[in-house]
Amino acid sequence: RTAIPAGVTTEKIRAQDKLAARLFLILHDPFSGRCAVSPMALRCALVGAELAELILNRRVAMVNGLIVPGDASALGTDALSAFVVGAITRQPDHYPVPVWLAAIGDAVAELVAARLMEVGILVRTKSLLRRRGRFPAINLLAAAGPRVRLEYMVRTPEDADVASATCAALIDAVGAARVLQGDTSRRDLRRGLAALAAMLTTDLRSLVTSVEVAYASGSLPPSLRLHPRS
Repeated sequence: RTAIPAGVTTEKIRAQDKLAARLFLILHDPFSGRCAVSPMALRCALVGAELAELILNRRVAMVNGLIVPGDASALGTDALSAFVVGAITRQPDHYPVPVWLAAIGDAVAELVAARLMEVGILVRTKSLLRRRGRFPAINLLAAAGPRVRLEYMVRTPEDADVASATCAALIDAVGAARVLQGDTSRRDLRRGLAALAAMLTTDLRSLVTSVEVAYASGSLPPSLRLHPRS
């Protein structure tokens, strides 16, 4: 049995095991708290990660490019999953990924940040000189873990799982592959990312492509008016 490092509780592990939480931690410098990407890129990556996790857990699916509700009895009962699944299932129509990036991006980013602060991994700091808040780590070991593990998987793709491969693909999709380079050469980084991308299922590949196209376009579609809870 693997020992849990000091300062990393089971609750912290569960919190940072969320794909969106992993991406949030990887895309923020643990010391300065500065985000490595633009607000739009962060929202695209986080919503993409949560949709990917819901696809893996069969809570939603992609059908003809649209996000549709999946198995209501499948896994995924945390607050973030409940919010996203609820938003999707309450809509009278089905929509493509870019619409969901626009509709729930801000809420997803806030929910992920709030959870990581709640379990004592990050803290939010603000300055009158900066419009964007920063999220420096108060538990460096927990905050750095996802990036260290994903950097390892980029170097050794044969040890990666589909969820981690999806994280890497989404980071690449929003132009942030450099955060995974570490001591790896640029050529080996691209080779590792390509090997990880080859692991993705058809649904996940379609999702990542949709995120990449939405981000590259530089703008998202008009946001939905989300239906309230019934």
